[in-house]
Amino acid sequence: QRVSDGVAIGQCTVLTTSDVKIREGFVIREKVDAEIKRFKKALALTETDIKTLRDQQDDHLDEVRAIIDTHLLLVQDQRLIAEIEGLIRSELYNAPYAVATTIARHAERLKAIDNPMISSKAADLYDVERRLLDHMLGGNLVQLKRLPRPLVIVGDALTPTQAATLDRQNVRA
Repeated sequence: QRVSDGVAIGQCTVLTTSDVKIREGFVIREKVDAEIKRFKKALALTETDIKTLRDQQDDHLDEVRAIIDTHLLLVQDQRLIAEIEGLIRSELYNAPYAVATTIARHAERLKAIDNPMISSKAADLYDVERRLLDHMLGGNLVQLKRLPRPLVIVGDALTPTQAATLDRQNVRA
């Protein structure tokens, strides 16, 4: 699906949002509490990120705020949190693998629903997963809200929050 038809001339940046592949990982029983603490720290940092993002949005962008509010609800979802913690405790999964497994299961269920409004919410789950994994694995999320100069963005896809917070003044295409 194209975002922009036509030709754009200018400096470009390549953005890849391909899925991060999390390999199956486990912890020893003695490290379960530390792994849950690692997950909760990533959860708190992700929630802070999302709240900051929400606070930086213009009030008139209701669609953007709705996406961000959905992400906030996901990181606060006690059933989702309990499911991830349960995998760490019972299956001895490490936190990234527990998150990836849980998100994938729920996203696949959403994508199977024959309603575009509901099935599209899988992208929101993956966006939140990306933030959680970034905090747990020490990555650096690509930020498109403040580009240093006018650029042409080339990539396979944008996440919902990347699209919502795009620096529209400096994106040429």
